[in-house]
Amino acid sequence: MTKSTWSVVLAAGMGRRLSPLTGGTPKQFWRPDGASSLLDQTLARLAPLSPPTRTVIVVDESHRGHLAARPEYGERGQVVFQPTDRGTAVGVLFGLMPVLAADPEATVLLSPSDHGVGNATTFRRGVTEAIDCVQTVGGVVLL
Repeated sequence: MTKSTWSVVLAAGMGRRLSPLTGGTPKQFWRPDGASSLLDQTLARLAPLSPPTRTVIVVDESHRGHLAARPEYGERGQVVFQPTDRGTAVGVLFGLMPVLAADPEATVLLSPSDHGVGNATTFRRGVTEAIDCVQTVGGVVLL
């Protein structure tokens, strides 16, 4: 039996290093010249792999204003608020909690929200191969 695939998107970073360029907006939410944000691009790239009902977006509590400005994020996945920045491991835990509650046998794709990908089709092909490997053999695959 093929296990369902869930996506957990880590979007809780503060973007401090790039804040002079982004005007203080965390880079995953920054929309240069009105273009898509890195978070928008990540969610679009992962959408063919897992539907919004199996997508969890982890953000920091301080990002509520960014989400209020873009309510469609709630339609693209379940938004989970991390109360305060405690690093990536805590963000991963917050993202996995709803997955474990709903589908403890799921295969989980964990993705940063602030990376650019030049070719989404090639990226998805590699991720699909990794998912197939995990579901067939087991284990963890890092890309």
